[in-house]
Amino acid sequence: MSEETMQCSSCRTAIPGDSDFCPLCGTLAQTEGVVCVTHQDHEALGVCVICSEPYCSDCLMKIKGQYLCARHSMVEVIREWARAYETTDTTDAQMIQGALEQNGFRVVTQNTSSVAYVGAQLGETGFQRSVSKRPVKIFVPADRFDEAVAFLTEWQKGTPVDDGV
Repeated sequence: MSEETMQCSSCRTAIPGDSDFCPLCGTLAQTEGVVCVTHQDHEALGVCVICSEPYCSDCLMKIKGQYLCARHSMVEVIREWARAYETTDTTDAQMIQGALEQNGFRVVTQNTSSVAYVGAQLGETGFQRSVSKRPVKIFVPADRFDEAVAFLTEWQKGTPVDDGV
């Protein structure tokens, strides 16, 4: 039995029929009756793809086809993933990835250098990648970005984090 879907009016992505907004771009399925969280007298245009808060056209920014609020406008978002961490130290990246995964976050890592693949074929090590300063980006689902950043902040301080176990 398949769930009924509809098509986002902005990005044309198939979304569940009962969705209030497109999780990919933030376009509201229906704007009537939805108001901006900042300007209560303005109708909302869409929601921030990270915090899911509704905002008006004065408050939202459309960056690479996705709505972001002012607080999240500098976050790199690729489809439904938001960059939670970036480092040139591959050991650090592996530790961060492991900590996030161990605490229930789905994680995708990206090495932004096309040379990394060639280097790996030639025996490049994590140390060499670190020395050459090619960043490793760690992405989490956009709707869990704030939670992941808060977790990492506490984790890096060495503060005990309630991992829900």
